[in-house]
Amino acid sequence: MQIDLNKIKEPLLNFFKLFWQKLFLFLVFFLLIDLILGGFLFWHYYLKAEQAQIFLPPTLTINQSFLNDFSAKWQEKELNFEQALSKDFPDLFNPVVSD
Repeated sequence: MQIDLNKIKEPLLNFFKLFWQKLFLFLVFFLLIDLILGGFLFWHYYLKAEQAQIFLPPTLTINQSFLNDFSAKWQEKELNFEQALSKDFPDLFNPVVSD
């Protein structure tokens, strides 16, 4: 029994040609549906976010007396730190050589 390849080849080529044409149309169709659906979803959640009340905590008020006390203590500690840097402390690791 002989198989005629030309009889198989012709319908097979037509099938692949038709398949790729239809596949391209399906991809374009689903891309358009995806864009439309994505647009609706974006618009829905965009409006929902716009209508939502934005909750902001009340602004903190600064207690002026606390700020003044803190500033005074900070300046006092900074002055003590600067005085400690200018002092010469004995070196504990080198013995004192007496003359």
